Amino acid sequence: MLNGDPMPHNGIRNDLQHPNEYVRGNTLRFLCKLREPELLEPLLSSARLCLDYRHAYVRKSAVWAIASIFQHSESLIPDAPDLIYTFLEEESDPACKRNAFAALLTISHQKALEYLNKTLDSIPNADELLQLVELEFIRKDAVQNTQNKAKYLRLIFDLLDAGDSTVVYEAATSLTALTSNPVAVKAAAAKLIELSIKEPDNNVKLIVLDRVDQLRIRNEGVLEDLTMEILRVLSSPDIDVRRKALGIALEMVSSKNVEEIVLLLKKELAKTVDEQYEKNNEYRQLLIQSIHQCAIKFSEIAASVVDLLMDFIVDFNNNSAVDVITFVKEVVEKFPQLRQSILERLVSTLGEVRAGRVYRGVLWVVGEYSLEQNDIREAWKRIRTSLGEIPILASEQRLLDEDSDETAENNEQLNGHPKPSSGPKVLADGLTGCCPNQRSSRRGDVDHDLRDSCWTNLHFVKTHIDEDSVDRIMSCVRSLAEFTERKELETTFLEDTRQAFRAMVQVEEKKRATKEAVEKAKAAVQVDDAIPIRQFAKRSGGDEGDEIELDLAKATGGDSTVEDISSKLSKVVQLTGYSDAVYAEAYVNVHQFDIVLDVLLVNQTTETLQNLSVEFATLGDLKVVERPTTQNLGPHDFLNVQATIKVSSTDTGVIFGNVVYDGPSSTESHVVILNDIKADIMDYIQPGSCTETQFRSMWTEFEWENKVNVHSKGKSLRGFLQQIMERTNMSCLTPEASLEGDCQFLSANLYAKSIFGAGCSCKF
Repeated sequence: MLNGDPMPHNGIRNDLQHPNEYVRGNTLRFLCKLREPELLEPLLSSARLCLDYRHAYVRKSAVWAIASIFQHSESLIPDAPDLIYTFLEEESDPACKRNAFAALLTISHQKALEYLNKTLDSIPNADELLQLVELEFIRKDAVQNTQNKAKYLRLIFDLLDAGDSTVVYEAATSLTALTSNPVAVKAAAAKLIELSIKEPDNNVKLIVLDRVDQLRIRNEGVLEDLTMEILRVLSSPDIDVRRKALGIALEMVSSKNVEEIVLLLKKELAKTVDEQYEKNNEYRQLLIQSIHQCAIKFSEIAASVVDLLMDFIVDFNNNSAVDVITFVKEVVEKFPQLRQSILERLVSTLGEVRAGRVYRGVLWVVGEYSLEQNDIREAWKRIRTSLGEIPILASEQRLLDEDSDETAENNEQLNGHPKPSSGPKVLADGLTGCCPNQRSSRRGDVDHDLRDSCWTNLHFVKTHIDEDSVDRIMSCVRSLAEFTERKELETTFLEDTRQAFRAMVQVEEKKRATKEAVEKAKAAVQVDDAIPIRQFAKRSGGDEGDEIELDLAKATGGDSTVEDISSKLSKVVQLTGYSDAVYAEAYVNVHQFDIVLDVLLVNQTTETLQNLSVEFATLGDLKVVERPTTQNLGPHDFLNVQATIKVSSTDTGVIFGNVVYDGPSSTESHVVILNDIKADIMDYIQPGSCTETQFRSMWTEFEWENKVNVHSKGKSLRGFLQQIMERTNMSCLTPEASLEGDCQFLSANLYAKSIFGAGCSCKF
């Protein structure tokens, strides 16, 4: 074509005049990829005629072709902005109008602004496709022409009431990008919350709630009035959506709305007892933890919350009831004025509790905080009653005997009438009948045999006592026996245990305070901070700006921190040898949900390698979504190509492939095998946190048979633990107080979470 051969030009021109609209449309899309003016000039007249073609598919493709030609060769079609503007005014098809305005926005900002001003009043009634592209233009123009911001804000407020959810979402996003006015922020947040309630797709709900959370962080205190609206999202059956909504709502709790929030959470908690949800137990635990958090933060509601949870303690399953007891322990320690009423409630429930862990927790609270003589006497009386008759084995033997007697008495009754006497009878031949006495003797033998069998079966219990429990019981018995001789036991039992629990509560408070301080520090601005100027510096993620551009930066890795040279070099993988015809190496760039391979290809021969392509394939939960295009590589030339691999789980995956190119003859093909690239799962694991109850529950559910022995040259146990945490990206759940001091052994619980939401627990 570049040599002036007219045949290709004629072929393309004929396709632009083809009666089939799809042939025309595909040819117009091909024109968008041409850059050479000498190739485009003979085709201009045919391309312009396509703007008036009857089929919409051809017209919308022609608009992009005209805009593309103007962008790369403005002299060929200088009237393109006016041409597209006229087309936009006369066009009626929504897709064509959308493409025309997007093209006009690209080639002539002024013409696009002129059209927008002309049709400003009709935008709320326009098609959704056109509304979306006009919102995109408004965001950009408001930065350049600040005098137009007022009318743009009025228009966006109108678009918040649009019928299409996508338009509402974009309008809310645009509104918060253009202004930080509390009224506008609150209106945008209210619409986003409404979307999260209305939309059926759980992924959409989570994305919208993420946007609401960003608004909350950026505009502290503005969205407090919408807390109850956010809690309406709890009507969704998905546990992840509920968890996200509760997390946002709890960050917005204040003394003004805490009672209202707790009342709603109480109703939701009651529903988990009366109704069956998906993952009902997990949702109940989530509600209990949320109520716990509110009560600890606002002491004025602690009393009513404790009463509510105590009402449900018998109905809850084991894990939920343990969460309640954990909450009660903390309340009793932090709020002394509530101890008396809580102790009375706990003591009254002793006879109804059936779960062993819950019973132990109740006994611990009663034992630690029953300080008055009356309380101790009442607690002992209730504990003694709940144990039943003592000694236990003798009472069970007596009950067994009573059951045997009742059975014998029942056998004496037949159909409500006394059974005929089984005494001696005189038979017809004058002999005395003795069979009944023999049967009676055999019945007694059977009763003894059954009793012996029952006692034998009592050995096979559901759960045998463990060694720790035996040691604990024996130490308590020994302490009681030696109580008068060893006075230090009194201090140990009455003071040291309480002091240990108090220290644990203080550690939890310190953690909460540290977390809040870190969150506040993120949003804080110091008086001596530099003022960012958009023209001179790139905006940081926390600045007010175009949300679309921020999202694009995140998607392409543009918001990632600057890496040093050494860390970049550590991610370079050699794919071929130095003696191969093509030398290849790849820089492995890991984003959140994908891996981008930036491959450098070097032709080490003196010949041109034609149709050179890099082909990748994967093993595991990896998928190649973008493949490098075929290229020609000159002698000793080099080329950079990219491939994108989507990651869908933290399972170990392998990327393999080869380089293929043609030889001197078209029938000859050469293949260079590439070295494998292993996907490192550590790039997708982040330190996490969870409660002790959650950790125990996960430890029970997870497959934990994998035991890994590690050899280390570390000098100390703490240093080795720190090394393990750094290598595995895990956080330590064990309190710092439990790890203090020097000892010959160390035990700790570690936890991490993958970006896909999967948990990882480790006992070290």
